[in-house]
Amino acid sequence: MKNFLTKTLNILLVIISLFVYQHYALERQAVVDAYEEEQLEAENLAAQYRKDEEEAEKLYNEALNAAMNPESTVSAEPVIITGYREGTYRETAQGFGGDIILDVVISNDAVTDVRFISYENEDAAYFEQAITVVDEVIKRGNTDGVDTVSGATFSSGGILDAIDMALEEAWFEESCVIEEQTPDDSGASGSSDAAAADANPEGEGTA
Repeated sequence: MKNFLTKTLNILLVIISLFVYQHYALERQAVVDAYEEEQLEAENLAAQYRKDEEEAEKLYNEALNAAMNPESTVSAEPVIITGYREGTYRETAQGFGGDIILDVVISNDAVTDVRFISYENEDAAYFEQAITVVDEVIKRGNTDGVDTVSGATFSSGGILDAIDMALEEAWFEESCVIEEQTPDDSGASGSSDAAAADANPEGEGTA
């Protein structure tokens, strides 16, 4: 009888352990799924940034060409100029152990520096691995194509999220109008008058 009770108790303990493990696994999977969804959203936002940058470059080249060739006719329709405002932006994002607070410096349409203000709840060893993403971001000027660090996924993901928030805050779109210009005909008119004078010199009449 005693052996039966012992076996029954062991079986119950195994069942309870499996239930607890399954519950923990489901919670962890939910966290991973949420993070992957946020990562996808960040990638879509980065793709939109690239598209806007290409459009801005095209419009800038058209405006520059118009300025270099004033005799050409330029459309007077509004032109949208986009870019990043220079400055230092303080952002807060969720890391592995809590909030990560950092300052992002943006200059010449690129991230040039990242300064960490607070990350007190992060594991020091993991966070040391996570901050390696900063060098890659500064190298590229933004987070495009920069992946999270394996083994420090949540911490490095939080850093990238904060940088993306700074880029989004610094982003601007401005509309300007380039006035339509027409060639100056004054030079051509003067040439015509001179030619008429040569054809009919002073003192010479006509029949």
